[in-house]
Formats: sequence, structure tokens, C-alpha cells
Amino acid sequence: MAISLEYISGWLASRSPRRKKFVLSRNNIYIFPSAAGLVFVLLLLLMLLTAINYQNSLIYALTFLLGTLFFMSIWLCFLNLSGLRIESSETGRVFEGEPCIYFCRLSKEKHLPPGLKIGLNKVDSRSVPFLQEETQDVPIIAQPEKRGRHKLDRLYIESRFPFGLVVAWTWLKIDLEVLVYPKPVQGIPEAVSKGEGDIPNKTSLRGDLNEIKVYQPGDASNRILWKKYAASDVLTVRHHEQSSFKPDWVSWENYPSAVTEDKLRHLSFDVCQLSDAHRTFGFSIPGTDIEPDFGDTHKRKCLDALATFSG
Repeated sequence: MAISLEYISGWLASRSPRRKKFVLSRNNIYIFPSAAGLVFVLLLLLMLLTAINYQNSLIYALTFLLGTLFFMSIWLCFLNLSGLRIESSETGRVFEGEPCIYFCRLSKEKHLPPGLKIGLNKVDSRSVPFLQEETQDVPIIAQPEKRGRHKLDRLYIESRFPFGLVVAWTWLKIDLEVLVYPKPVQGIPEAVSKGEGDIPNKTSLRGDLNEIKVYQPGDASNRILWKKYAASDVLTVRHHEQSSFKPDWVSWENYPSAVTEDKLRHLSFDVCQLSDAHRTFGFSIPGTDIEPDFGDTHKRKCLDALATFSG
């Protein structure tokens, strides 16, 4: 019976529009006795029949006391979830073959409710650590997916607080997403492997590891990267004069004969390699051109473009 009720509530949630934020209330919280609760109710019925049969006032008192406890647990379990805010947090980012991680933000006045479980479904739901905080980001782990942008189908939340006699749950069609990057696989750029010598900047993957360095007194002011200074408050300069500075390029043209998915994996490897080496590089694929830059933000922009490529 409980399984069918969860199926019905999940079906109702799937018909609602997808939203970035939900607030739990009587409109989207479902409550039903747990397995332990059903046994408890059966025990109350046996106690009531015994009290009626023997006209024992003590058994009557105990039965009504435990019955009151059961109905109080229903109210307390509802209040535990009521008012809980669920909203999408940052976009998760993983590589092919890794578990997808969706980030969900939970918040409630004073502190988050205890005894909370959250997941893709009832079987995969995991307990949320009880912290005396109003807001907490919770990761939702799903099976690995192929490259691209993926949205969470539905989110399951439940609570059995305080006695475990009833379970309150909800299904939410929330707008959580994760970007799956192409798996980095090393390739040999064909323009380089054919020995064509110096090639245009957009197909060059070579460069000096020390192109960018921290500013030292005496460095020429025309080599200061003012845009980097505005972003990080750290003065950096080009190691070479502007006229001789040639940034690396991660370009679609580096692997002209590779199939699309293999090409994306090779470009993903190049982006990670150049970024980990702290080298300045540009990025160019059909439909997306990113100016030469360096740092984690630049790396993420390039990998985002590879993940969402649809050419």
C-alpha cells in the first residue's frame, strides 16, 4: 500500500512544472504509517479489544495514551518537513565515467529538520547530517551519464521524525542540472605530427611554461596584465615582450580526421593539460571562440563549451 501511495504521489509531482525552488507545505507533503507504525496500530487495536473484554481501566488508559502518542507523531512529522525550502544550487561538473553530482540547497528558519533523507528515490535516499544551521548544500549522487547537460528527473525527500511510526515524504520536479565533460584522452595533433614546422597560433600547442609571471620591480609596465590584476588583485606580467608573445590554442583544427566524440576528448585533455601547467591558451571550436586566458574560470568555460557541443 505504501509503495502504491508513493507511486501516486510521484506521478502527481511529475505532472507539475519544473521549478528552481520549492517550499514544503500541506500541498506537497504526503504522510502514511511506516511498517513499525502499522504494527503499532495493530497493537493498539489488540489492547483496546482486551480493555473492552476485561473492562480494565488501566489498559484503557495505556491504550489511549499510546494512541495520543501516535497521533502526535503524525503532527510532529508534518511540522518537521513543513516550511523546508529546497532550491537548486550550483551546476555540478564531472567527467565522463564519473558519478553525476547534483547540488541541492536546503534551508529553514532556525535550523534544518532532523531525521531527513534525500535522494533520487526511496531506495537510494541518504540521510542528511543534522547541523544547527539554516542552510546546507546537499550533493545528490546519480549514475554516470554521457557527455552533455543533464537534468534531475525527480527528487525524493522523506522524514520519520520523531518516533519512526509515520513517514512523511514528497516528490519534487526541481531544476537541478549537471554538466558532463568529455573524458580527457590524449591525442596527437595532426598538424604537429606531420612535421609542418611552425603553424598558426590556433593550432599550436607549444609554448613557454613561464609566459606569465608575478610582477617584479623593474618589469616593463607595458607587459602588465591589467585585466588579470582587476580580477585577482595580483600583478602579473608577460614573460616576453608583446610582439613575441604567442599563446597556445586548443583548436578544432588540431584533430581534423578524428570522429567528433574522440576529437572532443582530445580537446578536453589539451585544456586540462595546459590549465594544470598554468599556461595561457585560447580556445576555438565551431560556434565558440574564447580569447586566450588562464586560470580555473577559463578552464571551466572551455570544458563547458565541450560538454554542450552539439555540432
